[in-house]
Amino acid sequence: MTDWELIRRTHAAMVWHTVARILRNHDDALDCSQEVFAEAMQRSNKRCVDSWGPFLRWLATRRAIDALRKRRSTAPYDEAIEAAPSDGASPPAAARFVELVEAVRLHLADLPPPQAQAFWLVCVEERSYDEVAQQMQLTSNAVGVLVHRARSFLRTKLHAYRPSPIQPDASESSARHD
Repeated sequence: MTDWELIRRTHAAMVWHTVARILRNHDDALDCSQEVFAEAMQRSNKRCVDSWGPFLRWLATRRAIDALRKRRSTAPYDEAIEAAPSDGASPPAAARFVELVEAVRLHLADLPPPQAQAFWLVCVEERSYDEVAQQMQLTSNAVGVLVHRARSFLRTKLHAYRPSPIQPDASESSARHD
C-alpha cells in the first residue's frame, strides 16, 4: 500500500516549485500541485511507480504546461523579476533577461506537449536525458530529438532577443585606414 502522506511530505515542495516556475502565480501553482497529487494517485493504480521524485516532477511539468496553455496570460512583471540575473548586470540587461525568460515560458505553450515537457525538464530543471526518457517512456535519443526541436522552435520565436553583433564605429574604421 502506498503511503501518500509520506510521498506528499517528501515531494510537495519540489512539485510546487516545479509548477510555480512555469506558472509564475502562487494560487495557480497551489491548484496545479493538488491536481498533480490527485492524478498521481489515479495513475499509481494503473502503473507501478519505481521512483516518485522523477515521476512527480514529470507529471508536475505536464500539468503546469497544460495550465499555461489554458491561461495564456502574462505574469505580472514583479513575479518575473526574481528570475533576473543577480551578477551585477545593468538594469536594462536584467530587464531584457526577465523579458526573455517570460517569452520562453509563454512560447512553451505553443510547443507540442512532449517537446515542451522534454525541453523544460532537460533545459530548466536540468534533468538528464536518461531520467527524462524513463519518465516519458521514451528512449534517450527520442528525448534529444524533442529537445532539439523545441530549441529550434524557440530560437525562431525568440529571434528578437538575440544580441546584435557589435559593429565597429564608422569613424574608427576610417581612422585605421589613414
